[in-house]
Amino acid sequence: MRQIDDLDVLRVMTSRFRMKLFSLLFRIGPVTVSELARRMDADPGQVSYHLRQMQRHDLIEDVPELARDSRERWVRAAMGGL
Repeated sequence: MRQIDDLDVLRVMTSRFRMKLFSLLFRIGPVTVSELARRMDADPGQVSYHLRQMQRHDLIEDVPELARDSRERWVRAAMGGL
């Protein structure tokens, strides 16, 4: 488990939406952004925005090898977790 002592990472994860996203990713493993949006009952653009913020701090990572085409984006929780 990763210890968080970077205030920027803590700020990113104070969002309930992002915590819910991270928790879902951690539980279900790699998933497409559209499937995440469906499960969160949210707009895919909103989910993508929050994922980008989390990715900037290495909390999530892309899994491009699972994509069937260039429009499909797969993500997973980073292996270190929180």
